[in-house]
Amino acid sequence: ETDAYSTEEDSGYASVVEAATACRDRLTLDGVDLAQYNSANSAADVEDLRLALGIDKWNLYGVSYGTRLALTVMRDFPDGVRAVVLDSVYPPNVKGYTEDPANSIAAIETLIKGCAGDEECAGAFPNLKKRFYRVVAALNKTPVEVDDYTYTGDDLVNFLFNSLYDTTLIPYLPLAICAASEGNYDPWVKLDEYANGGEYNYESGGERAGQPGTDNEPPTNDADSQGMFYSVECNESVIFSDYDKAAAMVADYPKSITDGLLESLEETFAVCDIWGAGEADAIESQAVHSDIPTLVTAGEYDPVTPVRWSKLAQRTLPNSYYVEMPRGGHGVTFVDECGERVVRAFFNRPDKRPATSCMEDEYYSFVLDEKELPEP
Repeated sequence: ETDAYSTEEDSGYASVVEAATACRDRLTLDGVDLAQYNSANSAADVEDLRLALGIDKWNLYGVSYGTRLALTVMRDFPDGVRAVVLDSVYPPNVKGYTEDPANSIAAIETLIKGCAGDEECAGAFPNLKKRFYRVVAALNKTPVEVDDYTYTGDDLVNFLFNSLYDTTLIPYLPLAICAASEGNYDPWVKLDEYANGGEYNYESGGERAGQPGTDNEPPTNDADSQGMFYSVECNESVIFSDYDKAAAMVADYPKSITDGLLESLEETFAVCDIWGAGEADAIESQAVHSDIPTLVTAGEYDPVTPVRWSKLAQRTLPNSYYVEMPRGGHGVTFVDECGERVVRAFFNRPDKRPATSCMEDEYYSFVLDEKELPEP
């Protein structure tokens, strides 16, 4: 239902809330208890799996939401865990959805600040912050048509947010911002096509992902379970967040930036109101304290689990090591051989800080020439 709403003009759903309601009704009629899908129950499943396999202790490797689940296992079933890697941490003791719009803007501004602090990038793309806010406002006021797609300022914000997940895309983003501010949308389009295997991506900045009923029909989103997402997030994160506080946190930013972010957040709260995920116990909003050896990693430009969340989680993990990847995005331990090597070294000797210089001292240089854009 939500896939259809996202990709089809004639899906039959007037809003994402209406689509989610239809999804909820179908699942409920099938006998699904939507309140049973949450981190505490999944952690119990992880423990049962360990026991069923006859494993005395095992390692946990969590990325993004996987860190939330790993932390829950560390809290509820510590005896079965030998060592843990937490990459791009989503700890329970953050007001995730209260911070969400502010985090999105902060990530883009951190990227822009990084360019301003780089002599070559600053020289090639001067006044990038002003350019960014100006082009977003202009596109929201007057969207442009390029190759049968409509581009708005909100689309540009979404494109940048999604691209900041990918460390290998980050070097191209200042170029895309500057070019768009001058009416050249080719870098934006090429980067999005490259990231999505040649198909324009609706969620990261296009009005349509393709035309249903044709050879270019967009595939459904098989990578994620939207229902699982709603059950987990509504149960243990949205319930502890506050829309009004989220709006207050971004009140000083231009409305051309914040309106789209807040509209999306409002939809999330509205879905949670109807979903039926139940309400988590207070412990699901509290920090996890553990002495289990842990490696905590973060990317400087991560748009969804900011660096400060990883550092916050580490405060209550006294037997942990922290490493941050400059200009890194979301999920920095599997983007290249360096991150994988650090993880292997830690699991081999969790009592010793692994060599992390390859992550801390090396980073991708900003791309200044449009000719160097990757081909879709």
